[in-house]
Amino acid sequence: MRTRLRVLYSTASVLCVCQDGEKKGVSPEEVYTSRTVAGHSSTLPCKWLKTELPLLLDQISTTAAALQSACERTSRPREAPAEDSGKEVETTASAVQLSRAEAKQAWLAAGGATERAARQALRDRLAKVKELCALGFSDEARCHEVLRQSGGEVRGALALLQRPLLEPFHKHIWSDKPEPAVDIHHPDKQRICRRLLAVYDLPSWGRCELALSLLLEHSAPYSLEDVVQAVRESHDREFIKRVLAKECPICLSVFPHSKMQSLTSCQCSVCCGCFQQHFTIAVRDKHIRDMVCPVCWEPDINDPEHLNSYFSTLDIQVGRQLRNARGRKREGAGLCGVVEQKDEGGQQLDSACGAQTQPGHAGLCE
Repeated sequence: MRTRLRVLYSTASVLCVCQDGEKKGVSPEEVYTSRTVAGHSSTLPCKWLKTELPLLLDQISTTAAALQSACERTSRPREAPAEDSGKEVETTASAVQLSRAEAKQAWLAAGGATERAARQALRDRLAKVKELCALGFSDEARCHEVLRQSGGEVRGALALLQRPLLEPFHKHIWSDKPEPAVDIHHPDKQRICRRLLAVYDLPSWGRCELALSLLLEHSAPYSLEDVVQAVRESHDREFIKRVLAKECPICLSVFPHSKMQSLTSCQCSVCCGCFQQHFTIAVRDKHIRDMVCPVCWEPDINDPEHLNSYFSTLDIQVGRQLRNARGRKREGAGLCGVVEQKDEGGQQLDSACGAQTQPGHAGLCE
């Protein structure tokens, strides 16, 4: 009965101490291990963890460094000079300096046994260094140092190791210098594909390789922007080459599809230069009925109803092209400043905005 009461009293005492420790940010594992190590000491576990544990953790770190030095001495070749051996031991001992976080984790895992905690901490550290070396960081001394700084966390150590490597990238991102043009003749083809993928937002790596191969074709007349736009819409190489080599039926020059213009009334396509020249001459020197397709001369706009529907969309299609060519100032208030028409047919309603055109001007809204 007395034994039972003692067990119950001890259990209740441990629970009270654990609850008190949790209020102070101390885990139950730390409380239990500290009671095991302190034994019959009258010092409360929380107080012992603050006063005695740091010294014990430093002792574990020193023991681990000594164990590593002993391992190095036993594995060192006998013919090695004594002075070099001393330097090697000193370097290794400093390289395996444990952080208190690592020592504490090993101390808890070992149940408070100092020697066993030192060996466990050393094994864990060497395994983490090996992991970092496998990721491409071969400087073991640097790996030991960043592990100590990160408290034994591999992710934190990896961030510290990568930070100097990412510094040029960060400077490039925040630089005010303009982005250099993509050099398609750079020897590193993967670098070019990465640039294309990042800058032009192509849908896949295969599309980037397709765009690069088209640009590198012998005497290819394509520009980078034209190829990127075509590759973005299709992955068929032959179809893309046809899209990039459209012949203008007026000047017989070859242009990409994006540089061709067409009207909604027919399927004809002409280059932007011929398109602009045709409509500029039509509105300045000819009749309004000549403002039709320069290839097939469609549509037939003799019908007024047909004319209104045609010109309502013509301004949207050729507005920018014609505005660059005419540049005339608007005259008068409340009138629609449009391109001049030689026909003196009087005022007529503009089909796009509903305003009245000035006498002698065509009904194309600016």
